[in-house]
Amino acid sequence: MYPILLKRDTGVNGAQLDLLLYQNRLQLATGDVLYSDGDKYIPAVVVYQHLSRFLKTTHNVLVLGAGMGSMMQVMNANGCNAHYTLVEKDNLILKWAMEFAAEASEDRILPVCDDAGAFMRTNKTIYDFIFIDIFYGRDVPDFVVSPEFLMQCRSALMTGGKLALNYIADDPQRWAEVETVFAALFPGYVVLGVNVNKILIV
Repeated sequence: MYPILLKRDTGVNGAQLDLLLYQNRLQLATGDVLYSDGDKYIPAVVVYQHLSRFLKTTHNVLVLGAGMGSMMQVMNANGCNAHYTLVEKDNLILKWAMEFAAEASEDRILPVCDDAGAFMRTNKTIYDFIFIDIFYGRDVPDFVVSPEFLMQCRSALMTGGKLALNYIADDPQRWAEVETVFAALFPGYVVLGVNVNKILIV
């Protein structure tokens, strides 16, 4: 069974975006990169499995790099009843995410069209859980793993809150630098590996 093309357009970075329907779930892709895969999006599933007990009682979730809302879909599929702030730089992606959001969860979603770095610089809200899933193609922008941005994220967490960052570690030297930054800011962090994806969890 092949994916069905629902929509195609050009995103803010000039890349062609395809919104697909595959086995009754939405996929967001560009070229050979899959950004969202409904409630089967592997990074979100891995995070949920690791933090399931905590996420079951989570109330306020921030998703930086919303895509089609896969983290939200994974949590909803597992009975979570949180409120979600979805921050997405690309207005087209955010529009599609809201267009296809389940009606039951619409009143629990705050969509924000903004650059994640700019959003965090002015954010005053405290969250139970922050999921960072920001990519340009296969690359994570430098600001996402900068001490400044990560400290802003840490300051936005409630006491005892959790943070997860999805990273593609195909450059060993750069990955070592990322881990050094994380170790300094988040002692005791955990790394879960899925192929080249490394998911850092605090």
